[in-house]
Amino acid sequence: LTCGVSDKVQKRIGNGVLASELQFPWMAIIFKYDGQICGGTFVAENYIITAYHCIQHLQKHQITVKAGYEHGRFGKTNITTQEYSVVDIKFPPVAENERLRNDITVLRVNKKNPLETSFKPVPICLPQGENPTPGQNCYVIGYGATQSKKSGTDRLMEAQVPIIDDRVCADTFKKYEV
Repeated sequence: LTCGVSDKVQKRIGNGVLASELQFPWMAIIFKYDGQICGGTFVAENYIITAYHCIQHLQKHQITVKAGYEHGRFGKTNITTQEYSVVDIKFPPVAENERLRNDITVLRVNKKNPLETSFKPVPICLPQGENPTPGQNCYVIGYGATQSKKSGTDRLMEAQVPIIDDRVCADTFKKYEV
């Protein structure tokens, strides 16, 4: 597997627009027993990183992960969504009351029904020591809320955002203890 390679390269448009799982083949959507909760990122074939707050009160049997979800379909392609069961959950190695400040969790997953026509996720490329430069733009992608005080979406969204200096970020979001 080559990390971070997409089959479909399309022009990206900022300000929160629909994206395709084919553009971002490392993305996963995470469901709990009563609905969708969060996005996740494949970092290896059977490992996904997601936010701790998304699954903090769940057991592994309450979670289903899907790759290539594409709002439940791929339209006219023959690609089917790949489903995964969670076989292990690793929380941050910090005190319970500090976990939200270290808002990360690793899920180890196994394919439920591996089929030849199933979507094949590609792990994202992880940084190799380089630091982003303030002022550059980057892209954020996910299934989160698109408006304040709204619930998440089951459609993958993307937005272009500027990278800001750590000090500016800390000053701007002081009340959130960033």
